[in-house]
Amino acid sequence: MTADEIRRRVDLIRAMAEQDCEAAHIMEDELHRDVLRYIATKGPPGVDAEGLAQEALESRKIEFTRHCS
Repeated sequence: MTADEIRRRVDLIRAMAEQDCEAAHIMEDELHRDVLRYIATKGPPGVDAEGLAQEALESRKIEFTRHCS
């Protein structure tokens, strides 16, 4: 997983937020889960875990309705 891959997924979330907030929220949850999993299990030495996490958290700046149940 790279920062560029994460940025592309954030861009997809941004595009989806304009059409379907629920789908965007699901995509955001999946992105955050995937980044955490990568950092926890696959991150080889030297991986910028903090940088990857910060890229993923950029999705929180996208304004759309987030519903939790």
